Amino acid sequence: MSQSVTEIRQQGEAQFFADMSALATLLIPDEEQRRNDWFAVFQQSWKDDQEWYFPQLDEDDVEWALLDCISVQYWMGANASISYEQDADVFTGKNWFMVDWKDTETTLGFVESLSQRYGLQPLQWSVADPENDLSVTDLCTEASQQLLTQGYHLLEIDTESDSFVLLFLHDDQFPQLDALAERLNMEIFGFGDDDEVENEDD
Repeated sequence: MSQSVTEIRQQGEAQFFADMSALATLLIPDEEQRRNDWFAVFQQSWKDDQEWYFPQLDEDDVEWALLDCISVQYWMGANASISYEQDADVFTGKNWFMVDWKDTETTLGFVESLSQRYGLQPLQWSVADPENDLSVTDLCTEASQQLLTQGYHLLEIDTESDSFVLLFLHDDQFPQLDALAERLNMEIFGFGDDDEVENEDD
């Protein structure tokens, strides 16, 4: 007997939520309450979307639709308010941040804050005034090259928009992100010589 639409959806959602919980630990490793808040916003966003989306599908479409829906836009768009918290410790406890493609000030603050938090060597820049003389991509490329020598990755999560979602990750966490990226249909890119982690349709 073939599975019903409801059964397929429930199984897909159970795995999806487990993967998102694992991803939340990579994104917000140090503050449990902030991580729980992030996940709660994601869950509500998913609930709101699936209530109108799934009823429109027939049984043959559901398995395909689960893969189609599991994309970065669902969870990252819903969490913009958390990403843009305006407090003195805006980067505290988080390994990710969303920045506009022109926002060099925030990009510089993010990579330098994370480098300091993990006790890494201070980042060195090719110009005296990196905030004004380098682009966001240039900042990330120069930072990435230095972080790689210390066992860390600076990655970009694709949002299909003009914003960057930056992710700071240790070497040991890379295999977990690789597996999550494939299951969650996420495209994740490195800067410069760093690796690319992405899931592409065959």
